[in-house]
Amino acid sequence: MSKVKIVIHIVFGTKFRRTTIPEECRRDVYKIIYNKLKDEGCFVHRINGTSNHVHILFELPASAALSELIRTIKATSSAALKAEPAFKYWEGWAKEYFAESVAPEDIPRVKQYIINQETHHGLISYEDEMSTYYNRRHWIFKPEYLD
Repeated sequence: MSKVKIVIHIVFGTKFRRTTIPEECRRDVYKIIYNKLKDEGCFVHRINGTSNHVHILFELPASAALSELIRTIKATSSAALKAEPAFKYWEGWAKEYFAESVAPEDIPRVKQYIINQETHHGLISYEDEMSTYYNRRHWIFKPEYLD
């Protein structure tokens, strides 16, 4: 029998990095995303973020295509948020996303990093965080990737 464990850390932001996720409503956003991931057969380790972006750590089923799954998550959650009065400034998610595989032994560290998003972003902006991610991987970073 085939066995597959693909753990993914994904980050995507709001359109134009605008602060359109009110603090008091973030759990609602995470619940929508969590439920969609669960419906798609994913095991979710952690979701958290700030007013302008979300981090998700989850296990990707072997039969799923990452890009299609992310498209579905964004579309489903964006439609749900547009229908909620609490998200009156909601414009949608940015087009791009960041994703990386995570070794099983690194899951606790990445989970803790995601848990500490509010504290972390008191020290560093979302743009600086993503620039650091890109630079560590020797990728070219352009701020417009976050729009």
